[in-house]
Amino acid sequence: MNLLNFGGRCVLRMAVCVAGILVHDMSANTSTEAIVTSPLATTAGQDVAPTITTQPSSLIVVAGNPATFAVVASSSTGYQWRRSGFPIAGAMAAKFTIPHTSRADAGLYDVVVSNGLAITVSQGVRLDVAPSHYPNALRVDSAFGLQLEMAAAR
Repeated sequence: MNLLNFGGRCVLRMAVCVAGILVHDMSANTSTEAIVTSPLATTAGQDVAPTITTQPSSLIVVAGNPATFAVVASSSTGYQWRRSGFPIAGAMAAKFTIPHTSRADAGLYDVVVSNGLAITVSQGVRLDVAPSHYPNALRVDSAFGLQLEMAAAR
């Protein structure tokens, strides 16, 4: 936020950044009490925010196998994949792969697509990781006393 003085007139100027990208510019002129806002995600009435044309899809994989998320966007120059809203280190491409999944990788993922002027966030998708093996046989717990009762017919 900057307070600028132009010939006795004070102008308050504030810029809003999202993920390090300037997305909104706001100024207030103290002599007229007017607040002027200008979203920087538009240019001459045209939307310049990236457009996601193919959203990522939810996945179910077996533990130990890879999981790959992908997004297709127009007017984009950068990507940042996130898990539960937190950036994933090094996941900065249109595709994100977890080479060997584990149950700990299960969760919600999305991607922030940017173009230097604006950002677009994809829909959230889910990664479910199934166990790599199941027990071959189920056994009755001997500590569990199974009792059956039958009601007499009238």
